[in-house]
Amino acid sequence: MGYGSVILQNGAGGYILIGLGAFILGTAVTLFCIRIRQKQRPHGERKKHGNGLESRNMEGGTK
Repeated sequence: MGYGSVILQNGAGGYILIGLGAFILGTAVTLFCIRIRQKQRPHGERKKHGNGLESRNMEGGTK
């Protein structure tokens, strides 16, 4: 018997499903918030730098 079937046999299936659902929901909300924030910025601040990531200093402003 594999480890996955042992976990599901002990009644942990509901906890696994809730944990997986919470992870998926959290990921979706995070991506949604990132897209909203990008749409609210002026066009000039949306430019990406060489590695595809935005450069920011410690205070949160752009370089």
